[in-house]
Amino acid sequence: WKTAEPGVLFWDRIIENSPADCYKEFKTISTNPCSELPLCAYDSCRLSAINLFEYVIEPFTEKANFDEKTFKRDVYVAQRMMDNLVDLEAEKIKAIINKIISDPEDMSIKEVELKVWKKILNKLLEGRRTGLGQMGLADAGAAMGLKYGSEDFNRFAEYVNAMLATESYKSSVFMAKERGAFPIWNLEKEYNHPYIAKVLSNARGIGDNYIKYGRRNIANLTIAPTGSISILAGVSSGIEPVFALSYN
Repeated sequence: WKTAEPGVLFWDRIIENSPADCYKEFKTISTNPCSELPLCAYDSCRLSAINLFEYVIEPFTEKANFDEKTFKRDVYVAQRMMDNLVDLEAEKIKAIINKIISDPEDMSIKEVELKVWKKILNKLLEGRRTGLGQMGLADAGAAMGLKYGSEDFNRFAEYVNAMLATESYKSSVFMAKERGAFPIWNLEKEYNHPYIAKVLSNARGIGDNYIKYGRRNIANLTIAPTGSISILAGVSSGIEPVFALSYN
């Protein structure tokens, strides 16, 4: 509380549900500073968030409802965008590596930095991890007449996040067919993983494609705090409640 960090993390649940932990090379060892993203050594992640409030049709009326069809379509496309960001980041890291190599200092001086960036690049391309998430959940619920934390609101949150997960992984599977799976994908290692099995069980018609082609990204989702981007979008951040309805 004193340092604005989450009060508790259930580490056993994190490891159990981490798709990347099927692979020893991606063993989760810690989180990033904001604690929304458990990572292995040298891994990184690109983050993006979908504004849930924008999918509420006729907000703040008795007819308010969530546009499931458009949301699913946008999640599917957003996952492709996130995969593209992996290649853009790799391009920039390679430029950094080339800059270090071309610097006039002796290799004994720059060797440590060079090794670090090469390890980061390797992890990036081995797993192609993405962090697609959401913001505006509290506002979306309010627009539909749901009090934050109520049973109805919690059901709405589960419903939205289940769609987010399913469509994201569906997109990743079909990208694997089109672009290839992440390089170390191995069906035997992850076939009975509880989280992957749960997500794919909700995605009709992709089981055969998953078995044959795999997944494009070792992990897809992260729900980040979205502090600054939610302010710019004018909605509540991440999955957080509205801090105050009014203030001086």
